[in-house]
Amino acid sequence: MFKTLKILLSFLKKDFQNAISYKLQFVSSLFAILFGTFIFFTFSKLFENANSPLLQEYNNNFFAFSLIGLALTDFTFYIAKSISQEIRNGQLNGTFEELILASKNHIFILISIVSYPVVYGLLRLSFFLIIGVFIFNLDIEIVKGYAYMPLILILTIFSYLGIALISASYTIIFKSGDPFNALFFAVSGIFGGVIYPVKALPEISIFISDLLPITYILESLRACLIPGNELDLNSNITSLSFISLFLMTAGCLLCSLAMKRAKKTGSLIYY
Repeated sequence: MFKTLKILLSFLKKDFQNAISYKLQFVSSLFAILFGTFIFFTFSKLFENANSPLLQEYNNNFFAFSLIGLALTDFTFYIAKSISQEIRNGQLNGTFEELILASKNHIFILISIVSYPVVYGLLRLSFFLIIGVFIFNLDIEIVKGYAYMPLILILTIFSYLGIALISASYTIIFKSGDPFNALFFAVSGIFGGVIYPVKALPEISIFISDLLPITYILESLRACLIPGNELDLNSNITSLSFISLFLMTAGCLLCSLAMKRAKKTGSLIYY
């Protein structure tokens, strides 16, 4: 247990030191959150008195609806891209082979890479909501299911950790960019109910939404945070639990197979 914690903390410390070494980039990324929140606040004014049937179950609170979608997408993006990005950098400079061969538990090493992105992503997620509440008068509160909030975040991390491992398996084998994440986030942005309700989509495409983890994550968070909502928290958490289990299992399996193939062919580094 102590050794496991030590490995996690070592990755966290390394990535934190690397992040703060680029101070301007670190600060500018926080200002980007402020500007993003401002844009969504301004855009929400268009729907302030609309009383749209599509927003009725969210108590016509479009600003809260859209900002939760933006903040959650930002958080999950940092998790999903982290492992494949670290692997690609390691392949190019030769450190990936050294890292993998130094440990028997390859999957745990890859998962440890996500320690800093999770912490940083949670800080950014909190920053979105804090700015929304204290600067733009965002109307949110933990209205129900407050005990479920940690569970929702854990299931979110597991879901996108699975996606990160699936993406990493592609990078290990093909030593190229990250088309899986790009495609997945494009589909999630269109069909996941990020800035408009899923019910606004054509009926024929709603089945795609039902397959995406972000659909259930967003609905669960909105059920917890938007006052006067009419969402079913329990059913969304149940669906999210099954999806996160599937994605994590698939990610571990595919990544293990990719590692075995890369070791067999001697292609852990990029030549």
